Amino acid sequence: MGSIFFWNLKKSDREKQINYLIQTNFGLKPKKFKLYEQALTHKSYLKKNADQEHNERLEFLGDAVISTVVAEVLFYKYPTKTEGQLTQMRARIVSRDNLNVIGDKIGLEPFINYQKTRNKFKSLMGNTVESIVGALFVEFGYDRTATALKKNIFNEQFNFEEVVKQNVDYKSQLIIQCQRNRQEIKFELIEEVISPNGKPVFTMAVVIDEEEKARADAFSKRKAEQKAAKKVLDTSN
Repeated sequence: MGSIFFWNLKKSDREKQINYLIQTNFGLKPKKFKLYEQALTHKSYLKKNADQEHNERLEFLGDAVISTVVAEVLFYKYPTKTEGQLTQMRARIVSRDNLNVIGDKIGLEPFINYQKTRNKFKSLMGNTVESIVGALFVEFGYDRTATALKKNIFNEQFNFEEVVKQNVDYKSQLIIQCQRNRQEIKFELIEEVISPNGKPVFTMAVVIDEEEKARADAFSKRKAEQKAAKKVLDTSN
């Protein structure tokens, strides 16, 4: 995957750079510039540019495409792994954290139209990777997009084992476990307080079949959920 940057480009220059970005990192030659401009536009950008379409619908589509491609790659790459193991691996590989890493490697951020504030959008690049894949699907169809992803992103150089090791999704693991056991699971916000340094601290609880199993604190709801889910998994193993 290559990495290129630009600042304050004219529209014609931007189109060339976006085309180069797609060709370099996905191996396809795009012709629908407006489609990729939409894919690179976060909804925060619309506050000052109301006439531009944002990328959430393309993100939805790209998420499904990536998930399907990764499922296919894992199915053939790991013939002895069970359905549960493959599901867990896929969840970690398509996680926002890992897609953020992919977006960073291909140098996406300078291309993205978004409102730059002190509050960073933590999944900005990962979501944009999805929206670009959604745009590729719209222009080229599933087969060519899937081939491009397998050749250029999820290829032999992609370290599946390392990604899986680094992106342990305890919440997904626990949800899968509960689904197998036909148990109802939900994550509830117990408390939100402000810490001495001014940051909010969230207390999240894991509730299984209407019984609270564990709770944990963190500076984000997502991390608190992960910590609480890990506690439940640790006690059940």
